[in-house]
Order: sequence, then C-alpha cells, then structure tokens
Amino acid sequence: MNSPSAPASPLPSVPCKEARFPFPSWPVTLRVPVNPMQLVREDNDSPDNTPNEIYWAEVWPAGVALASLLLDETLNIPAGPEPVIELGCGMGLASLATAFLLKEARAAGRTDLPQKVLATDIEPRALAL
Repeated sequence: MNSPSAPASPLPSVPCKEARFPFPSWPVTLRVPVNPMQLVREDNDSPDNTPNEIYWAEVWPAGVALASLLLDETLNIPAGPEPVIELGCGMGLASLATAFLLKEARAAGRTDLPQKVLATDIEPRALAL
C-alpha cells in the first residue's frame, strides 16, 4: 500500500515517487518506481531464463537531454504528416515533450507538423506505468 504522500502506482505493489523536470517552457512531473530493481522478474520467454531488463523503469539522462533539446528548440520536430515515433520510449519523457510541443504548435496555427506521437516499448509494464 502506498503512503498518503506517494503517488498511486498502476503496477500493483510497486511504490512510486515523483520525478520533477523543471524545463523552463514545460515543467513536468513523472511517476517513477522508487526502486526499479523491484521490477526485475524471471523472463520465462528467455532460453536461459535470465531476469529481464528494467531499463524502461528509469528516466535516462539521454531522454532528459533529448526532451531538453526539443523544448529549447535546439532540435526541431521535422515538418510533414508522418507521426513522430520513439522506439523504446521507456518512461516516455521525450515523447511527452514532443506531444506538448506539437499541441502548442497547433494552437499557434501551425499545420505543417505531425499530428501524432507514437511512443513504443517492448515491455508492457512501461505502458502500464
């Protein structure tokens, strides 16, 4: 059971905490596992039954850097109708930042940018979280 101050977790028995990213144009808070190592489990689909990876349960510095570059417009979203796709999004910070920027651009009247962001990960628990 989560303490009253802890955010609720969509994954049973996984305590979560808030991770804050104070980007100047878009301060955001994500719900992340307190201890990602609790999410390691035996991978029954693996030939050697090794524990699966839990990379999806952490916000990676590269994801923070990519979100930051997008938000400060150092890196621009390409124009065109094709959706933006993030492969292996994990916690999805870069996808969320991209979706925010596209929403802001549409509100400003831009119609030349993608309409969708597709965040993908092989781990179903990443989607649940």
